[in-house]
Amino acid sequence: MPAKNSIKEYVDEGYYHIYNRGVEKRDIFLDTQDYHVFLKYLQQALSDPDLGPGGMNSYYVPQNFSAKIELLGYCLMPNHVHLIIKQHESRSIEGFARSIFTRYSMYFNRRYGRVGSLFQGRYRAARVQTEEYLLHLSRYVHLNPGKEYPAYPYSSFQYFLSNETAPWVNSIFVPSLLSRGLTYRDFMKSSKFEGEDELELGDLTLEEF
Repeated sequence: MPAKNSIKEYVDEGYYHIYNRGVEKRDIFLDTQDYHVFLKYLQQALSDPDLGPGGMNSYYVPQNFSAKIELLGYCLMPNHVHLIIKQHESRSIEGFARSIFTRYSMYFNRRYGRVGSLFQGRYRAARVQTEEYLLHLSRYVHLNPGKEYPAYPYSSFQYFLSNETAPWVNSIFVPSLLSRGLTYRDFMKSSKFEGEDELELGDLTLEEF
């Protein structure tokens, strides 16, 4: 029987939570360079190519998904990755996730002289079907670093709280779903509702996938 969320439900204009973890729960980011390389790959994949090279080199131009995918939030943890996206065209998520995770695996294996799979199987993707789910999912993702989360440098939380923006991250949409007068900072501090800790994987917890 296929693992839950390994078979994707593809829809136009759909919201998704993509997650992946290191094989045998091993760390996939060993130092700051690794985190920065993964973020660079996201930037290259999601930046408008008409606005400049975005750090791309002259001999290799990676696939660009800026017209097909919006990144609504992310968090990179030592042994796993969370991405919240909106896809404009059905199945765009498939090429996007394959490109990002394959590129990073090749980089990691080359840098550390290893062979074989870096990630535990294919990425998982859960469709987000309500705005309430999307809001609480974003909070779960940003709270992943625990007490460190306000200052954690490898998540989109920094863009949700300040005037600092990145053209490859849509940090406006999720906060716009909040009730009038409620800031995203206040939302992060508010009481979680029952079951929020399981939202990120639907019926599957991170320990099980």
